[in-house]
Amino acid sequence: MGGIGKTTLLEKFKAELLHRPCDFKNIIFTVVSKEPNAQKIQRDVGKALGLSISESESTDDLAPKIHEALHDKKFVLMLDDVWDGFTLKKTLKLIGVPFQNEGNKCKLILTTRTEMVCNQMGVGKHKVRVSLLGVEEAWELFKTNVGEMIINSNPGIEIHAKVMAKKCGGLPLALTIIGSAMASKTTIQEWEHAASAMEELRTGKIEGMEDELLSRLKLSYDSLPSGTIKECFLYCCLYPEDHDIDKEELVDYWVGEGFFQNEYGNDLDKARREGHSIIGKLKNAHLLDTGLDSDSNVRMHDVIRDMAIWIANKYKKYRFLVRAGIGLCEAPDPGEWRGTRRISLMHNVIKDLPSTIPDSSSLSTLLIQGNFHLSQISNGFFQSMTNLRVLDMSNTEIKSLPKELGRLTRLRHLYLNNTFHRAIPECPNLSTLLLQRNTFSEISGGLFQSTPNLRVLDMAGHYESHITRLPEGIGLLTELQHLNLSWTRISSLPVELGRLTKLRQLYLDHTSDLDSIPRFFQSMTNLRVLDLSWTSIESLPIELGWLTRLRYLNLSHTCIESLPIELGWLTGLRYLNLSHTDKLDSIPKEAISTLGELRFFNFRGSRYSIGDGSANVENSLCDPQVSIQDLDALKRLQEVHLGLRSVDVFRQFLSLTKLPRITSYLSLHNFKGLGTVHLSSTSLKMDHLRKLIIDECEGLEEIIFSGGENDPLLPNLSELELSSLYDLRMIKVGAHVGLQNLRELTIMHCSVLKHFSCIRHLRCLESVEIMKCNEMKKLIDGEDGVVEDEASALALSFPKLKSIKLSLLPIFGSICECNHLKKLPLEINSAPNLEDIRGQQEWWDGLVWDDELIKQKFVTLHSTW
Repeated sequence: MGGIGKTTLLEKFKAELLHRPCDFKNIIFTVVSKEPNAQKIQRDVGKALGLSISESESTDDLAPKIHEALHDKKFVLMLDDVWDGFTLKKTLKLIGVPFQNEGNKCKLILTTRTEMVCNQMGVGKHKVRVSLLGVEEAWELFKTNVGEMIINSNPGIEIHAKVMAKKCGGLPLALTIIGSAMASKTTIQEWEHAASAMEELRTGKIEGMEDELLSRLKLSYDSLPSGTIKECFLYCCLYPEDHDIDKEELVDYWVGEGFFQNEYGNDLDKARREGHSIIGKLKNAHLLDTGLDSDSNVRMHDVIRDMAIWIANKYKKYRFLVRAGIGLCEAPDPGEWRGTRRISLMHNVIKDLPSTIPDSSSLSTLLIQGNFHLSQISNGFFQSMTNLRVLDMSNTEIKSLPKELGRLTRLRHLYLNNTFHRAIPECPNLSTLLLQRNTFSEISGGLFQSTPNLRVLDMAGHYESHITRLPEGIGLLTELQHLNLSWTRISSLPVELGRLTKLRQLYLDHTSDLDSIPRFFQSMTNLRVLDLSWTSIESLPIELGWLTRLRYLNLSHTCIESLPIELGWLTGLRYLNLSHTDKLDSIPKEAISTLGELRFFNFRGSRYSIGDGSANVENSLCDPQVSIQDLDALKRLQEVHLGLRSVDVFRQFLSLTKLPRITSYLSLHNFKGLGTVHLSSTSLKMDHLRKLIIDECEGLEEIIFSGGENDPLLPNLSELELSSLYDLRMIKVGAHVGLQNLRELTIMHCSVLKHFSCIRHLRCLESVEIMKCNEMKKLIDGEDGVVEDEASALALSFPKLKSIKLSLLPIFGSICECNHLKKLPLEINSAPNLEDIRGQQEWWDGLVWDDELIKQKFVTLHSTW
């Protein structure tokens, strides 16, 4: 049964294996789903093995790599949500995963809803049945999700709550979701109504346990507070099973469907904020989960997705046709399209669509993106889709579009990303047009004349973008609110952009040929977001100060030489990024000190030095320059990235009340005459610091990190980089210093540093890189490197270490003990002076090699302890 907790148990088991020492060299986890996607499963396996995988590599290309990496290794393969054992065996063989044998001694752990799959996979004797919760356990889980305050507020509510918990049948998913749905019900009448609704869906009324489960879960859908939220929830089922859903894309689809039209009209910003708010509400109701790969994604439990499809097709006037991500080679028959509201055929291998679709007048969304073999659409295909609002044809081979597309007067959102369209039909009511990563070199000016209601135009390119200019007529898009020209080769902007008075977001980042901005900002007073990063602009027009509604300004990696005082007029600005502005030599105090709403300030990697307020730099004879005291005085500031270039400024920085506590990135650069840097938990209160860089400090010989057992130093520091410290001889890290979250360590160009023995205290390291340290012989020196007993061995273990890169270390000879290291940074000509690689045999057998020849070269150097 779905929703009983199989995936949760498997994920917890995976976490245990990853964070505790064990004999298995590779822990591999992947979701199989009802329709196995061989390419996805293969890439999950390759990622777990640390293989380098390019987008162009096919399943056949990757299979030998995976087989070579696993055929003689001891590994655990975790397969979640398996539906057919025979199909899965074929898939595993196809992608290169070897079956259990004496050479690899692999272990297979899978979850499934049926015993038959266990027998098909040969694990029938070792199956573990996940049981339903008992009455008391179920009641506790239900009560936790509702909230004890509500349960205890009325004896009648508690009675109904116990009845409802019992009707969830001990199923954790149902208890969690229905409990969350009732968390907002505070009156006895609401509980009576909900309990009555569940009673009507009692066992036996619907055939099959799955239908019964879906019926009971429907209470969570019925409890959603508005019809809009319900529509948004149902829309999520259009994505493939176990698919990470991009939140921005999802919200844009909702906007295209008009879900927020009545409340927010044409205000895109408010509509999008409402969309993200609804995602939060659906997550709180446990109807959506956080994505696996990123917080910018969400995903839907397969049982919840089944429920959404079931509701859409059982209780709605118009059906959903969902065949997403199931390897479909042929489109559904035209008859299946009739009477549908939304159709999703995304991420399949469909080559052709029906030539005509009879009576599709109810269709409002058609998603066919990700069918890479789909190359054409026949004239007449769209003829009956008179109510189509959202159409996504991205990532297909379609080269031309039927002219009839222009007659779809209700079409609002058109997605043509990564396609090869030469001409786009006139769509007079189109409000959103996405043309990302297209290969065309120019856009017809007629497009702008035929889309006067366009509010979003996204032409973001890529490394090989051919767009060099904007055609005349873009000024006709007077309704435009969002314009993205990033990653294009545009070298100049037309003055007529100033006619876009409703524009709120303008993205010009990575347009490296762009070196100037016309003086059109005085008419763009609605602009909220301006991204000019990675451009070649050298100066900012003073009209920038007219953008009084601007909230986000990114000037990183530009060639600007000074900031205009008028920047200080942007009193509503919340985000300012000036990182890596190498030519910047003047920041007037008035440009920063008046930014009272500023929340985030990034000023790292720049040659300009923010002062301590005691003196002005050479170029500031006319205007007083900004100081760290000015930054400290900004009351709303919440996060700062700073680069400091003076010992005196650093000392002033440490004496400030607020600034050190909100600094998350700090670089100490080019300090002179400082023999020792002592970072102590008593003097350095920087609990939010995540990255620290110390580089090019002439004369620096010693770095000391010290802290107390109850007063850890830099508790959230995750990255430490020490670079170009040519006089550094010693790094000391106390046993109780803290640094418990340090994940990445980089040491480069420290010519006289001989070892880094204190690394033994940094047990959470995941990545270590040491390069060009000419005098370094070993990582842990002298007695520090001797493992005398079990306790010493524990002290020298790095349970989370995934990567260690050692390069250009001419006399380096020893690493010490790293049991979970999976890959050595060795090439065929690496380390000519290396004499010994010492470690346990099982560790050596578990190493992953890019080339068998490399392994054969170094196998003679391996010896056991």
